[in-house]
Amino acid sequence: IHQLGLGGGQHLDALVKSFRDRLATTSPSFRAREPILNTRRIGFRLTSPAEHAVKAEVGELWLETSKIARKAGHFQTAYSAILQARDCHAEWAFLQSAKLLKSNGQAYKAVQELDHRLVPILAHFKEGTTDDPLVSLDKPSPLAKASLRRARWMLEAGRVEQNEAVKLFLESSALAPNWESPSYELGHFYDSVADSLEKKTPKTRPNKYTK
Repeated sequence: IHQLGLGGGQHLDALVKSFRDRLATTSPSFRAREPILNTRRIGFRLTSPAEHAVKAEVGELWLETSKIARKAGHFQTAYSAILQARDCHAEWAFLQSAKLLKSNGQAYKAVQELDHRLVPILAHFKEGTTDDPLVSLDKPSPLAKASLRRARWMLEAGRVEQNEAVKLFLESSALAPNWESPSYELGHFYDSVADSLEKKTPKTRPNKYTK
């Protein structure tokens, strides 16, 4: 990190990509990855703690710690990591916070957390406009993933009517047109609605006098 000097954004981007690629080759366990993440945070802080891009990357590293801690059942560690990420103004700290609430059995609060943050972001989003900066054509953005998660969780919690649920799934799909998950979830939702209607529809008995 020190040798690159972090003077240029391209150098930092290349370094971050290299670090992430290396992390992906390690065991996804908390015990294996947290020492690596901690070492990287220390390295970035010692080199250029005031630089915005560096601070943002430290925030992302804290979010990664929160993610693996939550999956390992270390909820207090996950929560502390979210607080650290917020101090670094990590953009998607609210998403990890919502996931942690859901893991703790607080589904309603998790939906509130997502809804509270996503509504202002998506207020000016126009579906069908591929040149909108919120649209991700390459791969699903964190925003698209958060939008789909909100749709699923609101449906699970019974907080949306059928038409609203369809609207939320279509919104997620519009944010990442080449991503298959929203379409799959929408199809699954239609199947569940059809099954429910079929169960509610009384079956007519054949008339024994009719040949």
